[in-house]
Amino acid sequence: MPLTIPTELKRITQFIRRAEELDKDHTKPESRLVAYHCRQHAVQTGLSIEQSSTPAAQACLGDILNTLEEEKAPMSVFSPSEARTVCRQFASSIFEKADAQDRAGNSNKNTARTFYAAAVFYEMLGQFDAELSGEGEEAEEQHKRKYSKWKATEILKAMKEGREPTPGGYEEPVVPVEIDVVDDNVAGETIVSNVSTESESVEVVHEPPAAPSAPPAAPSAAPSGFGGLPPPIAPPPPLPAPTPTPAPISALMPTTALTPTPTPAPQRPASPKTNSFGGFKFGGS
Repeated sequence: MPLTIPTELKRITQFIRRAEELDKDHTKPESRLVAYHCRQHAVQTGLSIEQSSTPAAQACLGDILNTLEEEKAPMSVFSPSEARTVCRQFASSIFEKADAQDRAGNSNKNTARTFYAAAVFYEMLGQFDAELSGEGEEAEEQHKRKYSKWKATEILKAMKEGREPTPGGYEEPVVPVEIDVVDDNVAGETIVSNVSTESESVEVVHEPPAAPSAPPAAPSAAPSGFGGLPPPIAPPPPLPAPTPTPAPISALMPTTALTPTPTPAPQRPASPKTNSFGGFKFGGS
């Protein structure tokens, strides 16, 4: 069941919904790590909100922290640098998928969702220390995040106006529009193709990003990245298996109740009857 997020924590909704979607994705081992850091970024963002001290907000953040605590042990095997590399690569793979589909002229509502998800994952990288970034990585991530939000807006705007979305870059500034996307819940599609936007509005970019310097890639060729950037690095190693939970003590107890065998009380032997008292016999010969 999706986590109930109060109005005062609306800013963290996008990160929690992405984490919940990744919880259902068992095709990519890195999804678990990315979901963990989405929730961690949501907590950091939530605590910075002035209204986060309300009872509803505190209860919501407490639920997220409980989930993080359950995943803390298996996630601790990754150093901060390794975790950032995995999360950055994941964000890039989502962006490349949407970018390739758009440049092939096949943009649709799912393409806009995928662009929007890529923007969320790039924003999530802000939780890592700046010194963990390679040269030029932060600038590239900010540019792709801004471009992804603009592109998601442009695709949905074109569909709303009944025209084909323009592949690739732009020709004029984007007119701000309110985006209302209904999740189609397409069965059998991967998580990045079925991103919901519950209670979310895409941040409209008032100044469109710079057009890509590289020409659009051919549809049959593998995507070469956005703006001439190199493709994502090799997939990360799979996450280690979680530590098995020990069986409860109650499972080790016998199923049949033990009934103690009663011990009979000792009996005093009967004293022999006598017909004498004080050495004198009476009654009889």
